[in-house]
Amino acid sequence: MIIAVLLDMDNTLIATQDLFEEAHDRLTAFIESRTKTPPAESVATVRRFEVELFAHFGYGTGMLPQAFENALLKYAPQSSDADIAAVRGMASDVYTRAAHVIPGVPQALESMAQHFDLYILTAGEPGAQQRRIDALPFRHLFKGTFPVPEKTPETYLTLLKKLGLQPHEVVMIGDSLKSDIIPSVAAGLSAIHIPHANWVGREMAGLKMPESTLAAVFNHMSGAAASLISGAVRPSAVAPPLPQKPAAPARAA
Repeated sequence: MIIAVLLDMDNTLIATQDLFEEAHDRLTAFIESRTKTPPAESVATVRRFEVELFAHFGYGTGMLPQAFENALLKYAPQSSDADIAAVRGMASDVYTRAAHVIPGVPQALESMAQHFDLYILTAGEPGAQQRRIDALPFRHLFKGTFPVPEKTPETYLTLLKKLGLQPHEVVMIGDSLKSDIIPSVAAGLSAIHIPHANWVGREMAGLKMPESTLAAVFNHMSGAAASLISGAVRPSAVAPPLPQKPAAPARAA
């Protein structure tokens, strides 16, 4: 029997990927104004830097500013300190600006909260993630919130032990195969995938839905809520083929 639901935050409850895309647009326009480099070329470059830097920074707030600086210096190696500070500021802004709530989420959460204990489990720099959590208009619906550096099967099992829950009593809902679906199913939880724009190169590329009856796919949060409230998680649904995307943050089709 399902008694609790864990929910990812970024690109499941709020559209943080839009902030990354807007920052990319500002950076590529800035580089083009200085070097005449086509935006398509510079955005591909900064995305490569983001993937490379992830190994050092993880989901922390230091990765994007460094990637933006590296991209600028690739095309304009003699850039002034002011220009470097400007592009780093564009990146840092991603972590402080408010992200809009994804349509349908408030209604789905209100419905789920009537039947299940709700928790947020989100990966990222704890301080930045906690600020986003505190700003959620539906924060009161959650019994607990847990920012973590990364989500692994051990992350899920440790959290469930802390909450006094068993894996078969919990569903994980999120947009990332890498962070939300694959490790939670490996830990014995049920999982619901809500496709949305995310960091495709890290969260989706080369990954497939688990071949398990514990995984289901829905197109939006309201569908997930309806399934849960009906009393059970649906059987496994094969995710549609993912579109080919650059190996870094990119808008989903």
